[in-house]
Amino acid sequence: RKHINADLGHAWIRRAAKQGVLDAQTTLGAMYENGIGVEVNRDEAERWYQIAAKRGDAAAMVGLGRLYRLQASADGSKQREAVGWFERAADLGDPQAQYYLGKMYLVGAGVPQDRDLALAHFVTAAEHDYADAYVALTEMYAQGGNLHSKALEQQVNLLGEGRALMMKGMRYELGDGMPKDMARAAETYALAAQKNMPFAAYRLAELYLDGQGVHRDTVQAYYYLNIAAKAGMAPAHLKIAQLLFQQRRVNTAELLEHLEAAAALSQPLAAYWLSILYRNPIPGMVKNIDASIEWHAKADDMSGNALGKYEIGRMYDRGLGFSRDFAEAFRWYLPAAEQGLQEAQIALGNLYYSGQGIEQNFGEAMYWYKKASVDGAPAASYQLALMYANGEGADMSLETAAHWMRLSAMAKYRPAQFRLAQWYRDGVGVKQSDVEAYAWWRTANAQIFEGSYREFETVYRRLTPKELKKAQILALRYQGDYAPD
Repeated sequence: RKHINADLGHAWIRRAAKQGVLDAQTTLGAMYENGIGVEVNRDEAERWYQIAAKRGDAAAMVGLGRLYRLQASADGSKQREAVGWFERAADLGDPQAQYYLGKMYLVGAGVPQDRDLALAHFVTAAEHDYADAYVALTEMYAQGGNLHSKALEQQVNLLGEGRALMMKGMRYELGDGMPKDMARAAETYALAAQKNMPFAAYRLAELYLDGQGVHRDTVQAYYYLNIAAKAGMAPAHLKIAQLLFQQRRVNTAELLEHLEAAAALSQPLAAYWLSILYRNPIPGMVKNIDASIEWHAKADDMSGNALGKYEIGRMYDRGLGFSRDFAEAFRWYLPAAEQGLQEAQIALGNLYYSGQGIEQNFGEAMYWYKKASVDGAPAASYQLALMYANGEGADMSLETAAHWMRLSAMAKYRPAQFRLAQWYRDGVGVKQSDVEAYAWWRTANAQIFEGSYREFETVYRRLTPKELKKAQILALRYQGDYAPD
């Protein structure tokens, strides 16, 4: 029945599009893009989007951007074309275009990688209630981004109570301008969810899943995820699918419904998961190789961007949704790393270092860690420091190791700060200095490392009153410049 209605809908939309109705032309492009009432046909989608975009329709411009963003091109020309269309739609005030521009700048697709510009576009999209932009903002903040939240909060207060509550919850969660308080974050997200803020519902669900600020409760998580999913949040559909898959008796129909909804929202993980399920069916499904191949092709299509490939690799790497397979993780990480995505470069380095999914190769591990480190990934600099200290992939050089460790520590990476404190205490690769050791230990707030207080008690006792004063002043300066987020 649904297929008949969709077919009839397509016929009427096509008739209206041919008669020049602008909304119908854009809608027809979307139907061809997503296979609604017709087979997926990217050429036809592009043709109708082009017609509507030339008439000034922002949604059609975004549609073109989505199509070009995922098309493979050796010189990146398609991604640059996607950026051009997103920029035109953004100039017309389209928040989805702002969100996609943020994604392009975040991974350096079609534009030079620029996290500050990515942040600016995500903020603009969030100000217009584009829910996935809130997800991107939270992820960027967790990785060390800066929300400039006081200015943003002033703006959102003018734009409605729900949005103001949303940002207040984020600030409680992140300790941004106020003490970090997960319980208050959860309470504030709940209030924002009541004001029809889907990201608040999504984030509250995650807190229930992790037991942060609230008691762990998968039932409550499921409830709030459904609110977010009904508002069109693709990550919420995926989270629900993961919850369903973990149950002893899987509700297969509901699982497929959410995976298909996520795939329709251009989530490659969902499409790839469907491909696997049709190849290795669970109870309530029938093996269908043709469907598996079709979903696999769609997943590959959607994963033209580096982030999509990385996310699929991560699912294999961690066994999220299906069996752990390091070789498959490697296959997906490699092209994402070659496209310059830091997270993929580090993950690839980790596989080469451990010899999981690929023959162990310290030289290759060091190569990928260096590429990520040059782009500003402190975790990669930390790994390089350890490799130089151990003579893995290069001749042992404690001085070079200390150089990379200091770079990582100055990039606010807590494990590197703690390790650098140890090295200053013991004179490993650096001139021994109890003053530096104390300052970096305090900067790392190293009490979180078990036994570290006893370990550094000797440093404290060795310091003279004059040295202690100097160390405390230095610690305050380091904490101002390098305190972990």
